[in-house]
Amino acid sequence: MMWNLITDPAKATFLLNDCTGAVKCTYWMTGLQMDYDISTIGEGDYVEIFGWPEVNDSVRHLTVFSCRNVTNYNLITQHFLYCIYTHLDLRRPPPAPTPQLIKEVYNIIRDYTDQGDPGLSFRFIRNRVVGHAESVVRVLQVIGEDRYILAFRT
Repeated sequence: MMWNLITDPAKATFLLNDCTGAVKCTYWMTGLQMDYDISTIGEGDYVEIFGWPEVNDSVRHLTVFSCRNVTNYNLITQHFLYCIYTHLDLRRPPPAPTPQLIKEVYNIIRDYTDQGDPGLSFRFIRNRVVGHAESVVRVLQVIGEDRYILAFRT
C-alpha cells in the first residue's frame, strides 16, 4: 500500500507498506505517461512497483522507475506467499555436505595448488562447485584448509 504520497515537479516520494515493514520510495519524474499514472494513485491504494534498493547511512530506500495501481489482486496474495516462502527458506539450515561435494572441492584445491597457485578465494571455489555456500564452508572445514576458510569474506 502507498502512504504519505508527496509530489513535486522533480519527484514523488511515498511510503510503501506491506504490513511486514515499510520502506521510503522515490520516483523521479521523467515527463512520460508514468508520471501521470503516479499522480492518479491515492493514499492506501495497492501498487505494483519496479525499482532497485539502496542503503544510505543504514537507511533502506527504493528508487522506483515504474509504479502503477494493482488491478489483479492475485498479485497481493502472491506477494504474501512469496514473503512466507522466503522467511521459511532463510530459516532452513543449509544442507550437510555430501561425500561427492567434499571430493569435488578437494579436487579443485588440489589441482590449483599443484600448479603453484598460492591459494584460491572462497568466491572462486564457490563458483566452481554447484551447491550452497554454507555447504562449501563446511567442506573446507572438513578438509582442514584454513587459508580458504579465511578467504570466505573475499
